[in-house]
Amino acid sequence: MDRDDETLARIAQSLRDRRVELGLSQSELAERLGLTQAYLSKLETAGATTQLRRLVAVLGAVGLDLVALPRTHPAVREERSRPLAPVHRKATPSDELRRALQRLDLSRVSDPEAAARFAALRDVLADGSGEGQESPRARNLVRSLRSLAQSDEALSLVDPSVRAVLLALRDAEPHR
Repeated sequence: MDRDDETLARIAQSLRDRRVELGLSQSELAERLGLTQAYLSKLETAGATTQLRRLVAVLGAVGLDLVALPRTHPAVREERSRPLAPVHRKATPSDELRRALQRLDLSRVSDPEAAARFAALRDVLADGSGEGQESPRARNLVRSLRSLAQSDEALSLVDPSVRAVLLALRDAEPHR
């Protein structure tokens, strides 16, 4: 293994270690960065090396080490003392549904059974799911409700407060 390969391996390991340290899955970090999870995986295993190899070679030619460079920069030393700021992510359909349900006044839902179901739905969406995160259960729920919201007939049959929730979900931008 030549020096550049060792550097690439250290960069890849550092990236993976930092992601794990932050408690992020590859999918979560990739989504935040606008990358595919597969590409991030390649970066973490030094598999996506063409551009990185060029950067390492250029830095090496001028006597710099990409791995050591950030540690010695004053701004990075200052950054280490500050907590990592949260990355703002685009709202998911579950977020839109969660917000619509939070705005819903359950006391105004005329059908007590529907009100109870909406309360349960709120709990499902709130359970272990932060802003910008979707559980598989929430995704399936949103998909089913969005499909229902596309039906004008279904919208005409539901309680007005339920219709407001479905319309908010229908009008929300679909998530990839």
